[in-house]
Amino acid sequence: MLPNNDEALRFLREFEVSSRDYLKEKGVGEREIANAQLDMQWNLLHTILQQHPLPVRRRQAGPRRPASRKARATIA
Repeated sequence: MLPNNDEALRFLREFEVSSRDYLKEKGVGEREIANAQLDMQWNLLHTILQQHPLPVRRRQAGPRRPASRKARATIA
């Protein structure tokens, strides 16, 4: 999708600016813009993840280690 972090950050900044401009053009008030932008960002992220799902990391099969029982530190 995007080759490096700088391009991804630039894309996100451009999306933020353009979404703010779009919302202003639609007449959304200053108080509502932040929430509306969060909704738009969530929808963008959701769309990206639907089109490019993250790989699921699976554990390797093997014996499970018991949880360690460390003594709790006390504050004196």
